[in-house]
Amino acid sequence: MDIETLSYSERKFVVLVQKPKLTDHIINYGSWALVSLPRLGWELYKIFAQQNLPALIQVTPDNAETLVFPPSHPQIDTVYTAHPIAPSLLYCVTATFHQRLFEERVAEFARVMRCAGASKVTIDAERKTGSETEAIGKVRAAITADPKAHVRQTSSTRLTISFRGGRGKPTELPPDLLFFRHEPTWIEIYDAAVTSGIESYDVELETKDDFGLDAQIAGEFLKHGFKIGGRYEHHVYHRLKGKVEFRQGA
Repeated sequence: MDIETLSYSERKFVVLVQKPKLTDHIINYGSWALVSLPRLGWELYKIFAQQNLPALIQVTPDNAETLVFPPSHPQIDTVYTAHPIAPSLLYCVTATFHQRLFEERVAEFARVMRCAGASKVTIDAERKTGSETEAIGKVRAAITADPKAHVRQTSSTRLTISFRGGRGKPTELPPDLLFFRHEPTWIEIYDAAVTSGIESYDVELETKDDFGLDAQIAGEFLKHGFKIGGRYEHHVYHRLKGKVEFRQGA
């Protein structure tokens, strides 16, 4: 069984190893299962899939050649999380998975608005995370059931993008957009600008989707001796507010 043939939920987590740590069985960790895909075969894992346990797939350098990793990666014994939308087998560093998706989403929104013929765009985006204290507490809870996980504070990352003076005429959307077809509000703005000649649009969007990765899972990876590429920040939501202006008659 090749990883390319698996669904997103089945190939969500991979870890690069020099040599698989198991050859004739899989390990059930309660909330996920360690699978040696090249050596084991997928039929046995399906027994655990029926229990809704995601797999952490061990891959070696030889069978990771079709996977795409960030610069300077992959690193041995580090868990990577699959990009949920990219058409290729693109894997992100687990610790910064949500931050990467946030930045990509905001940048793509600005790109779509330029293609819609925007003459002025102002975007104020925020990714709200659990504080360092909370994230560490949740990771610690996954490792030792530490009651300090109940600490509640928040922190955030903000992005502001503003530009004006665009050509004011719609252009064709580029073929490499990742989020556009999954964002009905973006589609509506683009369509309204191109077909209806609207002059301005105010938008506010919020998403809480963590794509199946949270501090508890990250903590369990650490508990069992794996790395996640840095310090995990607990995802709460990301919010995007934007004002888009179009030239009349664009």
